Amino acid sequence: MSLGIMKKLLLAILATTALAACSDHTIDATPNVAIEFGDLKTRAAINNADEILQFGVYAQMNLAGDNDTSVDGNGNPLNTTFIDLLSNEKISRVDAASPWTYTNTRYWVDDRTFRFFAYCPYLENGSKSEQIGLWKIEPTSISDKDGYALSFTTPDAADADFITAFEPVVTVTNQENYPTVDFKFEHELTKVSLKIWRDGAKNKNDKMYLKSVEFTGVKKSGIFYTSIFNDVEDNWTYGTETMQLSRTYATTVELGAGTIGENSTIQGSGTVAPFSELILIPQTLSGSKISIVYEHLRSGATDRETKKIDIQLPPATTWRAGQNIVYNVLLSDVKDITLYYIQTTISAWGTPQTGGTVIIK
Repeated sequence: MSLGIMKKLLLAILATTALAACSDHTIDATPNVAIEFGDLKTRAAINNADEILQFGVYAQMNLAGDNDTSVDGNGNPLNTTFIDLLSNEKISRVDAASPWTYTNTRYWVDDRTFRFFAYCPYLENGSKSEQIGLWKIEPTSISDKDGYALSFTTPDAADADFITAFEPVVTVTNQENYPTVDFKFEHELTKVSLKIWRDGAKNKNDKMYLKSVEFTGVKKSGIFYTSIFNDVEDNWTYGTETMQLSRTYATTVELGAGTIGENSTIQGSGTVAPFSELILIPQTLSGSKISIVYEHLRSGATDRETKKIDIQLPPATTWRAGQNIVYNVLLSDVKDITLYYIQTTISAWGTPQTGGTVIIK
């Protein structure tokens, strides 16, 4: 089947730019059936769709049905040739009760494969669609494939989430009902927390008071690369800037007692969490350090001793997207030799939660 008899795609503004590369072809759309976007499903820290006020969307469509063997003038199969329909389109609303709006309405075409990619928060300039180097899963190598590059910089408070979603949609010949595009977002960052105890065994009758904590040596910014293809995996390149997160208590906070229990886990009560659920870029640690300043009041003493300890986080440890990592630190002080025990737990962020419905008209 030649492109001359293929259906013409109706775009909101005639799409002369989007179809410039295919200007010698006509593509008819199903009249007045706009592409709409439906359910958003997320996992904390963005808890549900009501929290999302804007996100970016890319969309592509192939030029022939999956079973169509037509080729273009250069012999390229049309069913594997995709054109851009939306390029970093901003979908936005004023608040959760307001309707979603976007500028360049697009319409469904029968017997086509559509590829949708969404991300949040929206980037005016820091995202692009291109042939990018992605790590192939097997064998391990770099492969240039169509994908997306998104810039991300962690805010100083390390409290911003970064989520993405892919959604393919296939239409059939003479389709009667058209779907909404439902996105299930996945987290691309790592959640990190720090909890601190006094060693309740070695310093059973002592007291310890936390003064300040500093967390350094964590990469602050990077470019995230992703693709819809299953034989490649997401990867990051990083900027040179590192983060310095700190917490100083105006009034010292007493540490609860903890002990090392089964499976080397720390058990106890009264833990202090100076950093709770930081949201950071996935990375392999190198030179990352936690510095703790605390006061130690020995049993029977009246004066507190001020101590500082630097804890090097295990090098070559890799934080991965969607992980919830908790560093548990047990402080002890025996015969003026300061010691610590650090235990790490890793889990998923939680079960998926369904948010509200997003309809874009």
